Amino acid sequence: MKLKWPNVFRVARWEFWKGARSPMFLFMTFLIPLIMVASGGANYLTERFEQERPMNLGVYNEGEAFLPYLQSGNFPETIVFETFSTDEARLQAMLDEGTIDAYLKVTDEGLARGAMNLYASDLRQVNPNMLRNALQAPLSQYRLDQLGLDAEIILSATQPVELQVQELRDGEAADMSIAGMVVPLAVAMVLIMSALLSGQVLMYGVIKEKRNRVVEILLSSLSSADLLLGKIVGVGGLSLLQILIWVGVAAVVGARFIDLSTLNITLLDLAPSLLFFFFGFFLLASMFAALGATMKEAEESSQAQGLVVLIPVAPMFASSFLITNPDALWAVILSHVPPFIPTMVLLRMAAMDLPLWQMASTMAALLVSIGLFVFWGARVFERGILQYDKAMGVKDIAAALRK
Repeated sequence: MKLKWPNVFRVARWEFWKGARSPMFLFMTFLIPLIMVASGGANYLTERFEQERPMNLGVYNEGEAFLPYLQSGNFPETIVFETFSTDEARLQAMLDEGTIDAYLKVTDEGLARGAMNLYASDLRQVNPNMLRNALQAPLSQYRLDQLGLDAEIILSATQPVELQVQELRDGEAADMSIAGMVVPLAVAMVLIMSALLSGQVLMYGVIKEKRNRVVEILLSSLSSADLLLGKIVGVGGLSLLQILIWVGVAAVVGARFIDLSTLNITLLDLAPSLLFFFFGFFLLASMFAALGATMKEAEESSQAQGLVVLIPVAPMFASSFLITNPDALWAVILSHVPPFIPTMVLLRMAAMDLPLWQMASTMAALLVSIGLFVFWGARVFERGILQYDKAMGVKDIAAALRK
């Protein structure tokens, strides 16, 4: 089955621009980033508002022992103690009048248990977590003094273990690469998402053209392989562009909350993962397109689509075991078995540096698998696409593959 690449690229351009002009594609491509930006902006503004809005507090202090610790505490500027009083009724009145936002009730019994009560007329107007964190130091100091213990001695005795993790490369210590673990996992998730999106478009597109008998005209001037591969390239390229936009916006929004430079991502970290992502995407897309050719109605494809999606997802169910045992024999074997190759390899890459021979052998197996799936898919595609009145059965698919 010989491919005519000019025909493949013509079909790919047609599919790409047809999809790019689709209102649904434009809507989904730009709606998701807008939601990301809105969510990130809302979280950022909410966080800034909570940090900048002062919280005016009153303190009901049953005894006088804790008061010096409270007054000398290192509290944020947004926590303002308006008044200290032993008259709780007065504080309740100030709360009702809106003079204070809340008041803190400190009792001797509560101090012994490390417990305090916070009363507010509207809990949405205060930040209990910020106050809880601010009270931790003065309360701890108070309780240590009550026990007659020196804070520095206690701190020295309870100092947590600091485990410094480093990798040894050629006998020399090197900084541990977080990117080596994060990048393959992220790429595996993106692969599943992109295969799901493009696969759905491919299947429904093939079924629609099959029902409209458009393919009968196309196959008079194109081979089934040209048409199938052109569809995969065109729809796949469009889906990859959409995913790229989403990932780019997500990275920009995420940079507001996470210092991405700490990941130390280099081209050497990205290249192997992206290669398996790219070729794995083509492998799964060819399966979706061939599957669409076997269907008569779009409704029939929903369950079949779920089955195909489970194929790349299946290794994710064993991800915890894979990450802890990436060199297990069954994992090495499945890394060479299509269509599990891309997801299996990406998950194992997140847990270990794969030997060079395994990188080469799994990539070779992936490339051979793509050739076989496109070849077999074109045969199923050619036979199934012209069956307008019924879906292909197992016998029909077997006959197409034996052709």
